[in-house]
Amino acid sequence: MLIGGVLLFIDLFLPWQDFGNEFSDAVGVDASFSGWRGFGGVLVGLLTIVLLAWVIVRLVSVHIPLTTSTAMTAAITTRSAWIAPRWGTTRCGKPSPEPF
Repeated sequence: MLIGGVLLFIDLFLPWQDFGNEFSDAVGVDASFSGWRGFGGVLVGLLTIVLLAWVIVRLVSVHIPLTTSTAMTAAITTRSAWIAPRWGTTRCGKPSPEPF
């Protein structure tokens, strides 16, 4: 998990989407987007940092008392990562309702 988290964190800085064509190249415009673009990208980046910190703390065997179990913390993090990208989506041209 540590290796996968490090690779994901590095990959977030590389271009994920490239919309360049002859016109944008002639003008000198960079039309590529990294993994940090948008709310979902920032959320993935922050959760990756949290994951890496969590794995490193577990490998070093530092005991941090949590009010919830490890399984519950993982479930809450996974559920948050699953719901958050859907907050800004639209349906039938109408904005989705606010999450709160």
